[in-house]
Amino acid sequence: MRLLKQDVINKLAEKTGLYKKDVRAVLDSFHELVYEELDADNSILITNLFKVEPITVDSRKRYSPYVDDNYYIEKEHKTVKITPASNLLDSLKKEEE
Repeated sequence: MRLLKQDVINKLAEKTGLYKKDVRAVLDSFHELVYEELDADNSILITNLFKVEPITVDSRKRYSPYVDDNYYIEKEHKTVKITPASNLLDSLKKEEE
């Protein structure tokens, strides 16, 4: 099952007693905050849930049969690494047992 943004808003509004428009405003602000902090090379840690951090992938040689000499240089670039908290992983393992 996949929860979409509207599903999350509905469930959070139901659990907290807040209006849906207020929950939507909080989620939109969180969305903006994540983008701003990642642009500034800062990581975000939500305790007991996950950690979001920007990482830089170094340039390296890659094999390609479509390029002369069969190699090309992949440029250095940034990406995002999301690491789940250990207790989140533990809760999934408990469900499997």
